[in-house]
Amino acid sequence: MADRPDRMGHGLRTNLEIVREVKDRLVVLGEKTGVTPDRAEAAAEHLYAAAFGTATRQKDRCLMRADLLRLFHELTHLSLPAATATALFALIPQQLRPAGPLPVAVGGRSRAIGRPPPLPARYYARQAVLAEISARLSSYPVLVLQGGTGVGKSIAAVAHAAVSTSTWGWVDLRGVSAAVPTRLLDGVVAELEAEDGLTDIVLDDIELPADPRSLEIPLARINTILSSRGGHLVITSAIALPQRLSLSLALPATGTISIPRFSRDEITEFLIARGCPAEKIAGWWAAFVELHTSGHAQLVHARVATLEAEGFPTPDLEGLTTTPTDVVEAQAEARRLITTLDASSRELIYRLSLSMEALTKRQVFAIAGQAPAILNRG
Repeated sequence: MADRPDRMGHGLRTNLEIVREVKDRLVVLGEKTGVTPDRAEAAAEHLYAAAFGTATRQKDRCLMRADLLRLFHELTHLSLPAATATALFALIPQQLRPAGPLPVAVGGRSRAIGRPPPLPARYYARQAVLAEISARLSSYPVLVLQGGTGVGKSIAAVAHAAVSTSTWGWVDLRGVSAAVPTRLLDGVVAELEAEDGLTDIVLDDIELPADPRSLEIPLARINTILSSRGGHLVITSAIALPQRLSLSLALPATGTISIPRFSRDEITEFLIARGCPAEKIAGWWAAFVELHTSGHAQLVHARVATLEAEGFPTPDLEGLTTTPTDVVEAQAEARRLITTLDASSRELIYRLSLSMEALTKRQVFAIAGQAPAILNRG
């Protein structure tokens, strides 16, 4: 009967349509009392059974809205004895109370300011870089360590903090979207104002938004607080700070250090420190490593680790002409990162990769302007 057309030519609703409407109304009813849609719909079958049982009995074949609400509540809520509920509520404060001191999180999770991370297992102290950091901070309390991914700017900051007589705080901004740092820096300001003992801070791997004006006030405030306490602020960034931020920090011309590539002498010392048996062999391998890595810190560490695992074999011609697998893996990782960029950025990177030397901003713009010109190259 439900599927037969009526005299006006309109089809009656199907049973499925009726069931669907009943379930939809139950979902709406459950929303008012915090019942999830799946649990509300599951009550439909029991309600059908109750309605059928009422309709087929001899008397009192009537259901009111109050009956619906009572039955729906029974089907969608759990009841506990009063004693059990009281015991459960008593456990809640115990679970919320920390068993010991709260951990200091890094990167603004539970706190904005944490502790510096540990140095890597195969750490090599670049004495010239560390000496330069100390010298710059002795003359001005703010320093920017600038360099691309994997050049060792964060490790340099950790190493300086490790040998410093001051206690350094660390704010990990790595992977934080450029739209978020302002909120995290506001948290740093709040913690500095609340804790007088914080004097030296590293803002690690900050990603600068296209419009950096939102960072001016919190960065200037952090600098002012630390300077008033005789402390220091170190910022690591993939790019140099824009002029607006440099002005807000009163950053001098000497306030930025571009982390240099490993020199051949440093690679030699690194190999010897890791157990290379003879200075002559270390010198040969240093030349090979420099050739294959161009002194890039991440690649140098990967090459030294591989050579150490191999027992520092005697260099040969094959080692010179064959690109090591660890370098190939690092290059593949870099390519995967590049594929996530927009087309214009990828094209600019590919053009710049043809040069082995560091390029000035003027040279980069000139290369980007060659036909076909790259849009938004700034």
